[in-house]
Parts: sequence; structure tokens; C-alpha cells
Amino acid sequence: MVDNLGCSILLEGTAPPWVNKLKWTPYETWLGGVKNYEIYRSDGETGAFQLSRTTADSVQWFLDDNLDVSVGKYHYFVRAFEGNGGAGASSTSNEIELFQPPYIFLPNAFTPNGDGNNDTWGGFENFVKEIKFSIFNRWGQLIYSGAGNTASWDGRFDGAPVPEGLYIYHVSYSGFQKGQNYSLHGTISLIR
Repeated sequence: MVDNLGCSILLEGTAPPWVNKLKWTPYETWLGGVKNYEIYRSDGETGAFQLSRTTADSVQWFLDDNLDVSVGKYHYFVRAFEGNGGAGASSTSNEIELFQPPYIFLPNAFTPNGDGNNDTWGGFENFVKEIKFSIFNRWGQLIYSGAGNTASWDGRFDGAPVPEGLYIYHVSYSGFQKGQNYSLHGTISLIR
């Protein structure tokens, strides 16, 4: 199989929430035309490239909505293959890097009563790299702190259940792109 030495396919992309949008310029100089394009994706920092999709020769775009929400950084490249009547050549695009914006949902109430429903309070995060929680009582005393995607508060302080009422939270989190640092604060209703 013959490969072109130059990069003649320009790949571009955007990352609106929940989907990575790719588009590329068509390869135009083969005698056999383009048979098809293959889109390759790598997740995270060290993931290996995997074939994501094959498209027809007339399609130069791809919407990738099959994203792993525990990862927010993706790399892509496109490879074109020559059609019948040519030398069986291929050409590879440039590689691009896309970052999904981090998203977090924080409930405003929970019921730590042991019934198996809403017994802990924590975030539901997507495309979040790091997260830290702090919970304070109404006097500003820190009663819980945790970090990581599995951190959650069970409504206890020093092993004892805290009273029903409002508590203050502070959450800081980051996305996978440099400079994606955020913080949120608000109140939680603890209902027994």
C-alpha cells in the first residue's frame, strides 16, 4: 500500500457539550478517487487510537456522541483510502485534540435515613478530572470534606448523625483542559 508523504486532509473539530463534531477537507488527487474515510479516536492522556467509524467517500464529517463521561480529553485523526483504479494509497490527516466541558449536578436535598434512597449527598459529574467537596454547618464549622468522583457525605459528623436542616457546601472541580477550574457553593437540605 502506498502512502502520501504530505498531509492533504485538514481535520477540524469543536466540542459543544456531549458531542465532538469533526469535519475535514476531502482528498482530491487520486486516480481512483476516495473509497472511504476512517475516523480514529484516542481517549484521555495515554489511550491508544481505535477505529471509531468508517464513512463513505462523499461524507467529510462525523458527530461523536459515544463519549466516556469519565474522560474529557479526546484525540482524533482521519485516514482516506484510494478507490478502485488507483494504486491503493492512503492519506492521513493532522491530529486534533478536543476537550469536553466539565458538567456537574448537585442535588439540593438528601435523606440519610437508611432506606437505600438518597442516603448520601454528592455530585454527579461528567467530564470532570478532579473534584473536592466541603460541607459546613450553619456556624461555619467544617463537618465533611472529600475528594474524588466517589466522594459523598452520609449526613454524619464524627460518626454521629447531624440534625435535620440546611448545610452549606463548597465544591471545586476541574476539567481536562488547562484552565478549566470551577467552584460552586450553595445549600443542602438534610431531611430525616
